[in-house]
Amino acid sequence: MLSMDRHQDLIRILDSADGFLSGEEIGGVLSLSRMSISNMVRDLQKDGYYIEKRSGVGYRLFRELSFTKEMVEKEFEDIVPVYFFQTLEGSSNNYAKKLLSEGTESPFVVVTRSQSGGKGRLGRSFSSPEGGVYFSLVLPGRMLFESADHITTSSSLATAKALEELTGIESRIKWVNDIYIGGKKAVGILSEGIVDLELGGLSSAVIGVGINLNTPLEAFPEELRVKATSYYLEGGKRYPYVEVLSRVVKGIIGIQNRSYLDEYRGRCFIIGKDVRILSYGKDLGSARCIAVDDDAHLVVILPSGEIKHLSSGEVTLKL
Repeated sequence: MLSMDRHQDLIRILDSADGFLSGEEIGGVLSLSRMSISNMVRDLQKDGYYIEKRSGVGYRLFRELSFTKEMVEKEFEDIVPVYFFQTLEGSSNNYAKKLLSEGTESPFVVVTRSQSGGKGRLGRSFSSPEGGVYFSLVLPGRMLFESADHITTSSSLATAKALEELTGIESRIKWVNDIYIGGKKAVGILSEGIVDLELGGLSSAVIGVGINLNTPLEAFPEELRVKATSYYLEGGKRYPYVEVLSRVVKGIIGIQNRSYLDEYRGRCFIIGKDVRILSYGKDLGSARCIAVDDDAHLVVILPSGEIKHLSSGEVTLKL
């Protein structure tokens, strides 16, 4: 087994190169065989380094497309503590709640390149293959809105803005927590509040975000391929994981005030549309969305003319 020092030597060599380097050239510098170099490259790729291999040409490192523990920790050293995983059994939200239960002080962020148990709203699963960015940002009560209803909506807007600025791809919001490109879902957000039973308010919030960033179509389960998309699929190129992660987290931290609501309304594409309303598995029938109120509730008008303000539930566009 080669030492990690040798792996770091290989990274430095690839970093300093202007283009591709052959295995023979690298091996000559490190006094290693081409097979050893190939194995080292494979190890580094598993760790999140984006190294392109071309037969008969060699290797090239694209650091801006890499997604490694070292890069994330360096990026976040002046923002919040970070817990990074190549893959996570369960979900980042569950792991974040475990850390809280063990006494870990917030704020902090849990980041993973993939996870086996991604969670969506209403108990649904969220597909989380490699190629995406999955994280749970934990904020203490002092950094949150006075109203829990705003946490998910403000986080949705911050995420949509950061992604649109970085990719140039229009990112719109389906109330309350999903971000769509065209008619397909690209981002899911699930916020969970931790209640302080003594004080009767939120002690902290776990804001889970799953971004289909560079996810190829074949990575999605077959049943989701007509419903889901990624920024890579829509933009035709790959985007920098660490920069996206950093910009989204900073955006969520910085948006914790009510001034976001007008912009949220402007991005919410279901306003003015006819929808079907589901609440805790119960079909409440059809309605027309007419607004998002100052409490971040969806305002709908029923066929009877009755107006309702929805604080939870799900809406499905009527086709």
